[in-house]
Amino acid sequence: MGLLADIYSAGDGLKRKVGGLLSDPMGTIDLGISRLKEDNNNALNLFSNAFPMAGEKTVLNSPEQIAQLQKQAAEYASQVGMAAATVWHGSPHKFDKFDSSKIGTGEGAQAYGHGLYLAENKNIAQGYADVVGRQHNQKWLYGDDKVSKPGDAGSRWALAGIDWLKKTNGDKDAAISAIKRNWEEGGYSTKGKDFRELKKWVIDADFAKIAPDNNLYKVDLPDEHIAKMLDWDKPLSQQSKEVQAAFQSPEVQSMVQSLKQKGVMGDYSADELAKFKGEDWHDFIRQASSDSNVAPSEFLKQRGVPGIRYLDGGSRGTGAGTSNFVVFPGNEGLLSILERNGQPIGGR
Repeated sequence: MGLLADIYSAGDGLKRKVGGLLSDPMGTIDLGISRLKEDNNNALNLFSNAFPMAGEKTVLNSPEQIAQLQKQAAEYASQVGMAAATVWHGSPHKFDKFDSSKIGTGEGAQAYGHGLYLAENKNIAQGYADVVGRQHNQKWLYGDDKVSKPGDAGSRWALAGIDWLKKTNGDKDAAISAIKRNWEEGGYSTKGKDFRELKKWVIDADFAKIAPDNNLYKVDLPDEHIAKMLDWDKPLSQQSKEVQAAFQSPEVQSMVQSLKQKGVMGDYSADELAKFKGEDWHDFIRQASSDSNVAPSEFLKQRGVPGIRYLDGGSRGTGAGTSNFVVFPGNEGLLSILERNGQPIGGR
């Protein structure tokens, strides 16, 4: 395939930009090119060569030009195959397929909408898995979950003991040896009471009853559904046609009028409202629905919007980078689990 083969080797992120060109050419050019510059300068050059019109975004002002760009993207997509986006999910639970009834059993914050949370950045999902796994262990150790507790549940070494046992998959001799090396390398004594207490906790622990593990899932999320998501950080004018139709519907206009009459929001004009971001429109529905965080997800899902996309914490300050995704309840069938903790699953 020549040049197209070189572009394909640049990775799934580049293919996702091509998927965006098919569904939202102008938005993809405006936001995607800067992403490619950050991610891979070589990929940007290849992309610009394969799709020369993408580099001339300032003159893409006619339907014919946009159609030509989409034709170029479609040709590329047909040759390399439009793979789904690879995203990551961290959880204290072990499962083979997603289940929306378990929403809220992790950290439970749901700060960016109600649904299943996934991350484009693997490290973010891993960090989340570590945090919620530790929270579940604390609940289990200190009484919220009614199961037998190994050793002294009140010991300050309990969580450390669990962490070391998990690292060695329950091999107590290996865990104790690793702890000893760690302490000695850190300049701590293995002769005193603290080391003896931790060692005793590990010896007495029943690994089979250790609280939920920290699990990292590698997941496929189809690009065609990402393109339809509410973008938390974009104004209404840059949202997908599904999102624009939802927020321009009579139901939402009625909600807006009601919020204005109640003094909850200012008397903004239609032009001013069009500049509000996805976050604001999500909040309008939430406030109009008795502060229900579930209501916006239900409303949008019924109108063909599968979820929410928002810049993660490391990207929010610059306005570009990697994203997190919220898949609304009922849409978990869109997700294919590829791996759990590096092991293939192949479930859906």
